[in-house]
Amino acid sequence: MEKTKSKVRRNSQIRSTILIALLAIGLSCLSIYFYNAYTKANEKLIQNKQVLNVLNETLDKTNVNLDNCNKELNDLKDIDKKIDEIKEIYFKNAVKAEELARSGEADFKVCYLTFDDGPYSKTTPAFLDVLEKYDVQATFFCLAKEGVDDIYKREKMNCHTIGNHTASHNIKYIYSSVDVFINDLLENRKFIEDLLGITTDVMRFPGGSPQVSYSGLSTNQMIEKLRENHYGYVDWTLTTGDGGGPTYLTPDEFLHNVIDSSPNFNVISVLMHDYSTNTLACLSQMIEELTNQGYIFLPLSYDAPIVRK
Repeated sequence: MEKTKSKVRRNSQIRSTILIALLAIGLSCLSIYFYNAYTKANEKLIQNKQVLNVLNETLDKTNVNLDNCNKELNDLKDIDKKIDEIKEIYFKNAVKAEELARSGEADFKVCYLTFDDGPYSKTTPAFLDVLEKYDVQATFFCLAKEGVDDIYKREKMNCHTIGNHTASHNIKYIYSSVDVFINDLLENRKFIEDLLGITTDVMRFPGGSPQVSYSGLSTNQMIEKLRENHYGYVDWTLTTGDGGGPTYLTPDEFLHNVIDSSPNFNVISVLMHDYSTNTLACLSQMIEELTNQGYIFLPLSYDAPIVRK
């Protein structure tokens, strides 16, 4: 009996030892598992911190780029204002240049190259090419025409003055009364404003200002209406003769219609039409000849002394 009890105690001790050993092994495995899990979690945390640092750096760069974009956007919002400021300074200097030329105090003369009745899809771009080649700004007295938006826009982008020549250029209609004329003029003003975002303030009468009285209208009443609508007008000093003169005249004769008389003036306005291929053919030489005579070329503005108010 005693042996049996002793045997039972030994077996119990063995089982306890085995159980403790198993528990120790399990605990060790659990410790290893948690250690490995902790290590992996820590590594993952470090990786996440690195990713977070990269994201923060990227965000900082993005914020810098965003600030730059906002600055550029604000600059773009102000670009029209800056352009207007530059134009205002330019035209003030142009006014002074004409005044000096008129007084004879300057060592240069002033020429305003003007083109009526356009734009024309087939010919006006070629006129613009010549003016661009010589870096000359001119004045285009335009009508309200559809299908040539790109030409109007090119005239504006090349810093030429866009003048008003009425919407229709229908002589019989527009000179039927002062009010009809002004309404046609204002219709063209709106057309150009809608298309280009500029308000015209210089105009030329179709047929010239004498056409007003030729049509039986009051010149004084017409000019007063122009003043009310902040318009000045300009006629011309010289012309190539392309506006209804003899069709057989050559480009050379057109040229000499201008350059033979131009030495007699200090300030000139040259009337041309950008539909005339003969005027186009002599335009380059005209610019060169007038340059040799001491002329500089300016676009018209409302304040130019040559513009009547």
